Amino acid sequence: GELNEQTRGLIVLRFFQGKTAREVGEMLGISEEAARKRVSRAIDELREMFVRRGVVMSADALAIGLA
Repeated sequence: GELNEQTRGLIVLRFFQGKTAREVGEMLGISEEAARKRVSRAIDELREMFVRRGVVMSADALAIGLA
């Protein structure tokens, strides 16, 4: 609930709906590379939220956990 709607939407599309970066890009009308970068930033934002709550992990570990 602390993540903004765009960040939450990117995480849901990529990890909970299993969309590829290409599919996310097509849905948003952006390139596959731009979609990858946005998803990466969304993961970083989610990781920072966890860090503020005392849960420390790398962005890679978080992405693996979401996948």
